[in-house]
Amino acid sequence: METINVTKDEKERLEYFAKTNKTTVNKLILRLIEELEDEEDSQEIDRIMNDPNTKFSTGIEDLAKECGIDYKTL
Repeated sequence: METINVTKDEKERLEYFAKTNKTTVNKLILRLIEELEDEEDSQEIDRIMNDPNTKFSTGIEDLAKECGIDYKTL
């Protein structure tokens, strides 16, 4: 188990929020981590989409072909 440092006020706010939402502080932290990971994924998608070197496939058949997969055997 690891610890994080928060002020007394922050701890009280987390505990209050957890109590009013019928959850635990640990679950709140896990939810926050998941949201941060989602945001990170979204930023990575934006970066890839805006990269002029990104090649887009026009459909699943083209994607399979680009990957060397025989679409008809799928």
